[in-house]
Amino acid sequence: MPQTAACNRHHTIDQQLCRLMLLTLDRLRSDELIMTQALIANMLRVRRESVTEALGRLDKAGLINYRRGQITALAREPLELRASVTRWLKRNTIACCRQLSRGALGW
Repeated sequence: MPQTAACNRHHTIDQQLCRLMLLTLDRLRSDELIMTQALIANMLRVRRESVTEALGRLDKAGLINYRRGQITALAREPLELRASVTRWLKRNTIACCRQLSRGALGW
């Protein structure tokens, strides 16, 4: 939780939005999210208008397709890069630790 609070304070809305989408997609078996701008704004504790602008930028960049409460992730890797290095490091550290615990790295 403290890491999330720090990320929200120091990252752009675009980065926070990408992170939220990726965390949600990690729990689903689909590249599609059903989330309204108001819900996202509430979750990120930002203005709905800011979410509208961020979704528009991501849509224009070709990373997502956004249509009235329906977000489709088109390019996961660029979303991860935009989310923040923090998420990438955490995910890869966890994967490395799992491999170490299984002895998969041969150490």
